[in-house]
Amino acid sequence: MLAELQSRFDLIEGHKQWFVEQSQKLGPENSGKRAREDEWSLTEVIEHLIIAERNFVPGFEAAKESKADDPFPAKMRRKVVMFVLSNGIKVPTPNDRVIPKGEDSLDQLLPEWDSLRQRLFATLSSRDQREIGLVAFRHPRAGDLSLTEALEFLNVHFVYHRKRA
Repeated sequence: MLAELQSRFDLIEGHKQWFVEQSQKLGPENSGKRAREDEWSLTEVIEHLIIAERNFVPGFEAAKESKADDPFPAKMRRKVVMFVLSNGIKVPTPNDRVIPKGEDSLDQLLPEWDSLRQRLFATLSSRDQREIGLVAFRHPRAGDLSLTEALEFLNVHFVYHRKRA
């Protein structure tokens, strides 16, 4: 895997491990409890992160389109989204599809997460330097994200949820 993809992958893998460790420390029952009614439980946060990756991974696998130079408004939107996530500012999800249903246990969720990560690792390992600028994901607020931008987005997305955990 290219070094710049590997370093970003390692960051999100470290975040995943942190969430898994936290859930193991709390146990299944406590991981499913909300600290406050208006906050997600740890299990719901993990489900949300899995849903996000479920949406991202196919884009990484299918990335073929070169990312055009962003017009100024698109760059600003992406910077605002990254700022919000990096600073833990509470915002609504960009659409209802990424809201956890809270119906699955950790025992059901974690194997899917492992599978998604294996797919992501395999895909990133197959990419070469010419491909890192390909569009990997179209975020509803941040716009088109290249492979490296999408990995950075996932990283700050994890940071956001770790700050709120």
